[in-house]
Order: sequence, then C-alpha cells, then structure tokens
Amino acid sequence: MSRDHTTPDMWEKLEDPECSLCGSDRRQFAFRLHEPYRIACCEACGFHYLYPRLMEGAMQEAYRQPSYYEEGACGYADTSYTAPESGAARELQTPAVQPRQARPIAVSRKQR
Repeated sequence: MSRDHTTPDMWEKLEDPECSLCGSDRRQFAFRLHEPYRIACCEACGFHYLYPRLMEGAMQEAYRQPSYYEEGACGYADTSYTAPESGAARELQTPAVQPRQARPIAVSRKQR
C-alpha cells in the first residue's frame, strides 16, 4: 500500500483490523477505494469490511467536528435527519400499528 498520497499523521490514526465477524486476519482485497482505503473480504467467512480503518478515538474525533455534518469533501451533504421535527423522527415516535383492545374469547363445551 502506497503512503505517497497521504499525510504522515493520518497513518498514525489507522489500524489494520481483523475480521469483525470471525476474528480471522486472512483477507483478500475486493475493492480499492481512495488511498489508503480498500474493502477487504475475509477468507474465512466472506465478510467484507473497510481496511485499514480509523482507530476508535480518531473516529470519535471526526464525528465531533461540526464540519463532518456539513457539505464538503467528506461528511454528509444532507443533515435534515438531525432536525428534531424531521419525518424520520416523527415516524420513530409514532407506532406503525396501533394496538387493538383485547376481546374476550367465548369458550363453550360441546355436549354429547
């Protein structure tokens, strides 16, 4: 993997993960994303995952930055889902199916 197109401090924030599903470190690379990222395919179970990936602390740091949620080179262009009155938020607060009142069941004994 070439480190020519990345900054030195970025490499300090990356880790080489094992498969999150089965823990195997045997992998093939199915897809190449922008440097240095690739999609790995676990040879043991077939699970696909990002390789390398940001360490947890670096991910949390990135998500805390307001610029991550603004339009730009990285992050999200559409942040309407963060608005408290968005459609998704209303749907989550309203049950899809309203519960019905329970009705008593009539039980009779068949006579012979």
